[in-house]
Amino acid sequence: MIKDQVLKKSLIVFSRSYPKVWYRKIVDWFILKLTKSRWTHVSFAFYDDNSKIYICQEATTPVVTRDNLFSWLMPPDEEYQIFSLNWDFDSFKQVLDNVWQKDKEKPYGILQLITTIFSIIFRTKNFVKKGKVCSEEVLFTLLQEGSPFKKSFEGLNFDLNSVSPEDLYKQILFLEGFGLAKLEESISKEVDF
Repeated sequence: MIKDQVLKKSLIVFSRSYPKVWYRKIVDWFILKLTKSRWTHVSFAFYDDNSKIYICQEATTPVVTRDNLFSWLMPPDEEYQIFSLNWDFDSFKQVLDNVWQKDKEKPYGILQLITTIFSIIFRTKNFVKKGKVCSEEVLFTLLQEGSPFKKSFEGLNFDLNSVSPEDLYKQILFLEGFGLAKLEESISKEVDF
């Protein structure tokens, strides 16, 4: 288990939740079924020397936050895959810190979450913009100066307003084939669409 190790690596996390709240179940159903995605969430993570835990930087309802990665990444309520990226840790952390200063605690709310789902499904612009949802936040970070993946992600047909967790997952698998990403941990099962 990663949480029992100290990995000074640049980590990206894909997860799928099994929520018990009705409206979260509906949102997740839309994401999973209509976008043919196996994941409902994507974020970055890093080991923090000061707190001695893995910190997750993520856009999650209703704000961009930093929190203990393994406070919520708990099977069987969560399935996940954690990849390390071939991205110098200090540079990765600096880019994350810069994005964090811009977006921390920035709200986006349930209306934006709903319109984002439809923008992903229909690949259209999302006109409700108060902040970034999870896949927008991750893509925004990957496109920053200092990211070794900036050019490869700029060359893709991803729109910041309509990118899905599955879009990013497929690209990470592609990068893995070239040794630019490595699967560190996987707790998942086959998804039946």
